Amino acid sequence: MREDCTSQHGKVTAVYPDRVVVSFIQSSACSGCHAASACTMLDHKRREVTVYTPQGLYSIGDEVIIKVENRAGVKAIVLSFVLPLFFLLIVAVLSVSVFHLTETIAIGLCILTLIVYYLILSFFTKSLRKKVTFSIEKYSNPQ
Repeated sequence: MREDCTSQHGKVTAVYPDRVVVSFIQSSACSGCHAASACTMLDHKRREVTVYTPQGLYSIGDEVIIKVENRAGVKAIVLSFVLPLFFLLIVAVLSVSVFHLTETIAIGLCILTLIVYYLILSFFTKSLRKKVTFSIEKYSNPQ
């Protein structure tokens, strides 16, 4: 496996003509430590990922490995969390300190900024889907 990829073991839960849905358990970062058996089920979350792949290669119940390039993950985090936070800070600071608006109006502008940002981002879903892609391969159990 390449070092610039992150992989996760999962199970195919739905199959469509152009994509499959893979479900997997996401564990907290501390799940690999020596005290992991003392952790609760709250440290584990079921996640689903849609992987675009040709029809007929996978069926429901297949065990698979999902891979994503680390660079793609960083892009997704920047677009989803870092840029919106940056825009919120700019709008909040400008509206209160430069334009001398009330805090209530500043909060409203911040919420409006987030709505506009995610609406604009939703228009680029198809092009973003090409940049942040998951690869999938069948899991072969080494016995």
